[in-house]
Amino acid sequence: MTVGVRTATQQDVEPLSRMLARAFRADPFHRWVFPNERAWARGSQRSFAWAMAGELDHGTVFTDEGLRGAAIWRDPGRNSPSFWEQLQTGLPMLPLLGVRSPLVLAGMRRLADAHPKRRHGYLSILGTDPDQQGQGIGSALLHTLIDRCARTAAAAYLEASRPENVPYYERHGFEVIGELQLPRGPTVWRMLHAPCP
Repeated sequence: MTVGVRTATQQDVEPLSRMLARAFRADPFHRWVFPNERAWARGSQRSFAWAMAGELDHGTVFTDEGLRGAAIWRDPGRNSPSFWEQLQTGLPMLPLLGVRSPLVLAGMRRLADAHPKRRHGYLSILGTDPDQQGQGIGSALLHTLIDRCARTAAAAYLEASRPENVPYYERHGFEVIGELQLPRGPTVWRMLHAPCP
């Protein structure tokens, strides 16, 4: 089955944020951010909408024609977001985090500081609707991003927060370059796709 990938629009943000909330409901990183059902219900969809808003103007949020998957990406031509940039743009999220704000901010700082120093594109989120997984949607989105990096001879970088996702990304050419332990939280696997020679 061929999956058509397109750039997401502002009209796609609400349905895609709902879809991503379903896709990441059991994800260790996202459940570390919003650990209980009340926090998840209050914050998950809004956090995905916020993440998309930061990249939508740059044309680096991708989906398929049926809005069954989404990839939020930062092109190699733009620096990875620094911790301070994340903090500034993420201030509206702090009330949703409540007393967990210092812990989550410390984890975000660790993630930002661990980005590769070499030029790279950054895949912050890749998700497929749970009912649509296994149909090649995530792979089509992922290869759109890898191809963008290849055209500029840049690496692609991501953090995998589920151990079962590591082999998936490895099948697409990513390699684990390190592990990072979040404060009182899960391990994430730092993964890099080297640029094509």
